[in-house]
Amino acid sequence: VNPAWRGSIWDVVYAAGWVQDVLRALQDAVTANVNNGTNSLREIAPGAGCYMNEADYLEVDWQTAFFGSNYGRLLGTKNQYDPTHFF
Repeated sequence: VNPAWRGSIWDVVYAAGWVQDVLRALQDAVTANVNNGTNSLREIAPGAGCYMNEADYLEVDWQTAFFGSNYGRLLGTKNQYDPTHFF
């Protein structure tokens, strides 16, 4: 978990969706709308990160957003126990 979560007072979820069989253009528009909204949240609260279970796979800087200052240490641990990058 990103250390920013330890001191946060809010959890803001910005989400949208679509029903099955919606045209790809509409899906792309909804995705762009969510990305624009989360960009606004990043401007308001830089470094606040995100909760991995509510993550967007299109997150621009996912390493920092998901793990914050823990990323380097976690990557080192992963590389130590999975040197061939099997997982």
